[in-house]
Amino acid sequence: EFRRVLFRSEGESSSDGTSASHNIANCPGTNFIARCGGGSNGLRWYSTSGNPDNPQFIGAWNDRYVHDACLVVYPNNGPDSAYRGRVIGFLNDGLNGGSTNTGLSIVDFGTPTNFNPSGTLLSRVTWNNAGYSHQCWHNDDFTWVISNDETALNSTWQMVNITDLNNATMGVQQGIPGNANNHNNYTKDGLLYAANYTMGLRVLDCDNGNLMNEVAFFDTYPENDSAGYNGIWSVYPYFDSGTIICSDFQRGLIVVKLDLSPVGFSFPGGLPDTVPSSGTQLLVDVSLESGFAIDTMEMDYGFASGGSGLVAGTEVSGTPGRYAFDLPSSTDCPDEVTFAFTARLTDGQVIPDPGGNYGALVADGSIVVGEWKGNSSAGWT
Repeated sequence: EFRRVLFRSEGESSSDGTSASHNIANCPGTNFIARCGGGSNGLRWYSTSGNPDNPQFIGAWNDRYVHDACLVVYPNNGPDSAYRGRVIGFLNDGLNGGSTNTGLSIVDFGTPTNFNPSGTLLSRVTWNNAGYSHQCWHNDDFTWVISNDETALNSTWQMVNITDLNNATMGVQQGIPGNANNHNNYTKDGLLYAANYTMGLRVLDCDNGNLMNEVAFFDTYPENDSAGYNGIWSVYPYFDSGTIICSDFQRGLIVVKLDLSPVGFSFPGGLPDTVPSSGTQLLVDVSLESGFAIDTMEMDYGFASGGSGLVAGTEVSGTPGRYAFDLPSSTDCPDEVTFAFTARLTDGQVIPDPGGNYGALVADGSIVVGEWKGNSSAGWT
């Protein structure tokens, strides 16, 4: 459920409650949210348990200015058993608005039922040649936090080992070639999705923790890859559908999907909306990454009236990578048919076309759809 949040909240003075904030962070699984930034403020905590439309100010961690925060209830299978079930904050912070002694603080805020908004500092990590500690996110198994620096060390991430929350340590400052400033990054299923201003969305394999390699990108700002603040601002990769949304200064909302398959499927001339009852031929173009080879191509089909099967594709002579599939006839007309394509590789991988299933109407002529208006004077439309 999404609700409007109004500030200032109950329990704060107007001088504290109306100052600007950089953003609001949520702690999933709790009724706590927190304001980051705003004047000299640190992390200001609110409870939504009473009335989500009017969150109550419950206290603050004011050791340093907090620019952004990753707030979690530390999981029961987390590597540091001492803090399982506790509210932990990974805070990108510093003095003088975050620009001095910039770094990452790890803070224990108690438990959801015995919460301590003033927190206890567990560890603090800084890095060489730092400019401005901006934002971070943990990997899937809570062994690493991946932080970024907005004004220095462009296209580089600070890998912080968090297996021992009381003794967090710097790993490798992992980077990719490029001059774009870092901004927000988030992890999902072993991948880091990083919004890197002029270089767009960068996707890195972070399953190995300390060492990442880039596996995909989508450049939302092709004009250049220079340092500066054009291009992509943030990214959200958590939709169940796999849809990824990006916010870009110049081009607005950008919606993409990630496909790391070594096989690409496309359809010369497109796919038909209508097919004859006698059957038809469908063409599929297949592109392969280097080092992969097709063993067989297959098409599954099924008619609404009954009848389904598997058809092997035949490579079209003179057009490498193009396969023809014979969709069989239907005993009924009109009818509907669905079909999907699969590539079987010589190394044993089975790669389905992520765009399927596809569908078409089975018809040998035109179908006229009409609507009766309900009286003879209105007639048909």
